[in-house]
Amino acid sequence: MTNVSLSITPDTAHRLKLSMRTGLALVVLGFGMPALGWLQGRPAYPLWLSASAVAAIIAGAWLFARGRYSGLPAGIQNNGVWMRALTNRGVSGWLLAVVLTGFYVLLYWWPQYLGLGRSGAANTGLIAVFDPLSQLLKKQPASEWFVYGVLYTALILALGVKFLYKYRHNRYQMLRTASVMFFQTAFAFLIPELLQRLNQPFFDFKNMWPLNYYFTDGWFIKQLLGSGNMGLFMLIWGVLMVFVISPVLTYFYGKRWYCSWVCGCGGLAETAGDPFRHLSDKSLRAWNIERWLVHAVLFLSVAMSLAVLYSFFLKSGDTYLVTRDFLAWFVTVLFGSIGAFLFFRRRRFAGATPRHVYLLLGAGAVLLALCGGRS
Repeated sequence: MTNVSLSITPDTAHRLKLSMRTGLALVVLGFGMPALGWLQGRPAYPLWLSASAVAAIIAGAWLFARGRYSGLPAGIQNNGVWMRALTNRGVSGWLLAVVLTGFYVLLYWWPQYLGLGRSGAANTGLIAVFDPLSQLLKKQPASEWFVYGVLYTALILALGVKFLYKYRHNRYQMLRTASVMFFQTAFAFLIPELLQRLNQPFFDFKNMWPLNYYFTDGWFIKQLLGSGNMGLFMLIWGVLMVFVISPVLTYFYGKRWYCSWVCGCGGLAETAGDPFRHLSDKSLRAWNIERWLVHAVLFLSVAMSLAVLYSFFLKSGDTYLVTRDFLAWFVTVLFGSIGAFLFFRRRRFAGATPRHVYLLLGAGAVLLALCGGRS
């Protein structure tokens, strides 16, 4: 194809520097080492393999970011995002999407193909690569979720370093990125794994319901109540996060205190998703669809969680202080209080019209009917 550019000098603005190429090579090497172990299917690997893979991913991201952003003036640097196949729906972008989707499918439904041992059998392949690291942290063989936690945390740290370089002139962005890197590494990964080393339940203190969707499951409640004072503290903390800590902080700071500063999902979206922001639909129609979907999913989450709790307390009888009738009254008081608060403080919430209050009360009535019916 003929080059139709009228530029006298060649376009070098978006070419990769040597440090950027070296960084990308290290990242590929970091992901390639576990992938090679996956293909080999061996039952045992040395600790240095998984540790080197994580270190290569983080170091590669640092080298790439240093070469890409150092020496540039202050300001947002999104140059070239429409010119790269990865960030403009090109072939490489679609290939990455297929690979990630395939990995998640195996992770959730067929982890044995990742090397997970079944019925007491030893791990092999990809999961066996991380066995030594798992034994170091919690003295247990790795599971598919341990491998996912390691890779997820490595990505948060690696892409967080890139984000810090990119926005190094913005103090707010640097503090926020450092916050999500800390909470993912300490609270979402290290603390839950070390708790298992101490024979305590796996518990992420920042992951509250409904993100922690099994928090209302009977088996999890029994596990916490059967773990002594520590388990009871976890249960109380989870309830406080939902009904006290989160509402108060959200009232004063909005949802960004959690989604942008604490949550691991938001952390990955803010770091890995940063080069792809321009691809999202910015129309009013998309925003309206998002609002309805968010609240519909929230309603379903509340309904299903109440149904699970209803079933648990119905079978438990008077074993616990909380009973089925208490749950019904709690739903009534909760939704009535929220509706009254929105109605009398509607100037504080500009979008809270009487119609929204009636919808909220109607949803509460439906949930009350689900909880209060006699069997």
